[in-house]
Amino acid sequence: MPIRLNSATARAVCVALVTFVANVATTQLATRFDEMAIDRSLDTIGEVYLDGLVASIKDAVALEKPGEVDRRLKAEFTEQNGIAEKLILILDGKGAITNLAGKKSLATPVVMGTVPGKPILDRDTGVLITARQFGSARAIVVLDVAPVQSKFDRTAQFVLLLSLVIAAFAGAIAFFVARSGVPKTAAMRAMPSAA
Repeated sequence: MPIRLNSATARAVCVALVTFVANVATTQLATRFDEMAIDRSLDTIGEVYLDGLVASIKDAVALEKPGEVDRRLKAEFTEQNGIAEKLILILDGKGAITNLAGKKSLATPVVMGTVPGKPILDRDTGVLITARQFGSARAIVVLDVAPVQSKFDRTAQFVLLLSLVIAAFAGAIAFFVARSGVPKTAAMRAMPSAA
């Protein structure tokens, strides 16, 4: 049996639905823009990490002291608060590995082919792969950004849930206002009618 609504109720339902959809859509857009900003922030974290790494090893690389480079790379793994290193690679000008610290199994073709200035953020595994050219050498790092990404994701989920509650509330208010009719204000009564 179909539900029949009078025109005032149908209009009120339409207003409520439009209000609800508009609220949800704007929140989805805002969440997407936030996600892009988070990705840029993680890219920046990778660049800052590379700044410190390259500053630490560039002299030893230039002087071709692989033992000293290895010592410095291993030292990077002694402090892992916040964003942890999973792998650090130093490649020579021909793309061969000269130094490696961390999980060697992560030195995949994708990692080895990382282009400086074009970081790769893998949301599924929670890793950021970024590279920096310095002299003829290239540093590539694989960073575990999953803890940071998880915090951002939990915040986004909370915002989405809150948005749905606010959208439902706004839709309900719109329904009742449209259903009851908007009382004419003094300004509305002062305007000439269109008829």
